[in-house]
Amino acid sequence: LLPHRGCKSAACAEHQRFSPWESSTAMDINLNGSAVQAEHRIAEGKGVRDAVMLGYAQSDLGTGNVTAVLVRDSVCIAAGACVDMG
Repeated sequence: LLPHRGCKSAACAEHQRFSPWESSTAMDINLNGSAVQAEHRIAEGKGVRDAVMLGYAQSDLGTGNVTAVLVRDSVCIAAGACVDMG
């Protein structure tokens, strides 16, 4: 779970945020793993998309809920050492 660049809450402002526009492999996805918009890697416009609500309890954050949209991306820790996080 990463804070999205579009998040403007005080909780998000305290952390670095993920920007799918800065990744060449990020794709907005629905719960079933399909692209939000088949013709675009990153969804455009104000369309409806799937979201999930997660509850959390952590010693440093307390307890609460977070609503999240889904993005699939590849993460590389070294050349040739990549994994698809979808």
